[in-house]
Amino acid sequence: MTAIPTLRARRLNVGGQRLYEVDGKLYPSVTTILAVVSKPNVAAWARRTTLAAVREMLNDGLTVDQALALAAEEPERVRDAAATRGTAIHDAVAAALAGGPYPPEAEPYVRAALG
Repeated sequence: MTAIPTLRARRLNVGGQRLYEVDGKLYPSVTTILAVVSKPNVAAWARRTTLAAVREMLNDGLTVDQALALAAEEPERVRDAAATRGTAIHDAVAAALAGGPYPPEAEPYVRAALG
């Protein structure tokens, strides 16, 4: 297993933006970067996600009304699950940067983030 380097890092908030100072260099957070990126495909993704959920629920025997009611919240459920996963990975990388322990299942993500 490759040793993960220990870096000096700290989180900063400057002008409403989150930055990370790592070994004297400043890097914007992913959230800061994504806040300025146009997201025209989000609506199309939500539509595809909802339709896929409706199809699956209809195949599972739900009525159209039941499937529509449940599928209406599917994009938010998928988004929230991804956000929870992202937060856990972020926390693991932050722990690794600080030289602390992190969950073993986060190892591939920590390795990828830290190169």
